[in-house]
This record gives sequence, structure tokens and C-alpha cells, in this order.
Amino acid sequence: MTRSDRESKAAVGRPALALESQAGGLTALGERDAEAELADILPELPEVTSRAKTVSWTGWMLLGCWILLETAAQIGFKLGASAAGTGLSELETIGAAAGNGWSIFAYVCTGLEFPIWLAVLARLDLSLAFPLSSLSQVTILVASTYVLGEHAGWMHVLGIGSILVGTLLILGEADK
Repeated sequence: MTRSDRESKAAVGRPALALESQAGGLTALGERDAEAELADILPELPEVTSRAKTVSWTGWMLLGCWILLETAAQIGFKLGASAAGTGLSELETIGAAAGNGWSIFAYVCTGLEFPIWLAVLARLDLSLAFPLSSLSQVTILVASTYVLGEHAGWMHVLGIGSILVGTLLILGEADK
């Protein structure tokens, strides 16, 4: 039903509602049902279709770019916060880190993530794309180990293994 159809039906139904309202309160919707009443109030939503089975490599490449940008942003935020120094209050740390070059780099990466994520969602099902975005946790852990020199113990490795197994399960389900 188009918006103009709903509006014309609404115009026909409203006098009945007004008469009913004046006669003794709104106890019924007159000739219109609740679904039609809601259709007049709520905006039209676009039709959502599943694209997972016909996805091109573009969606996968964009998801990979998003994961790399998320990793770069988190490393940039950490470097920016670390450059602020220690012994400062929370507000002083935020102020010192906010204008740092690494933090600005992280802001740019985060800003680029938004349109890329929208492009990913235009090409992949959300039920596929969002779980696969957890691969950024793997890349962030690897980058924090090699770039920042942080320690990753056997529990970290077990956690990464769990994420990778889950990702493989989701990919296997997507192929069906």
C-alpha cells in the first residue's frame, strides 16, 4: 500500500473516529483496524532482502578494510593515551590524549569506518557481517602484541582460537 493510499484511507476513516469520539469516547477504532492506524503513524520501511547467497567479493573486501581500520584505530587510541603520560587525572588524560597525533589518526580511522560499515551492510546480511566483525578482536590482539609489545598469554590464544572456530562455523552456515 502506498503512502497516498494510506492517506486517502485515513481521510475516509477519521470522520468516523471523530463522531465516535464525540458520542462517547474512543472505545473502538470505527471502520479502521489497529494495523491501518499504525500504518498512518509509522514511516514506510524499505523492503529488506537477504543477499548473503549472492554476495560479491566487494562485501568481503569492505569487511576486511573495516577490520583493518578498526585495528588501526584501537592501536592509535592506545598510543595517544600512552603519550598523554601517567599520574594525570582522568580529565587531564583525556585532554592530553585528545589532541595527540595518534588520537587524531584514530579519529580519522573511526570516521572512515562508518561509511565502509554501511557499504558492508548493503552487501552482506547483518547476521553474517556483525559476527564476522569480531575478527577485529583477533587482529587487535595480534597488533597489540607486535606493535605495542603487550603480552598475550595462553588464555588470549585460547580466546582467539574460539573466535576463529566461531567464525568458521558462521561461514559454513552462510554457504548453505
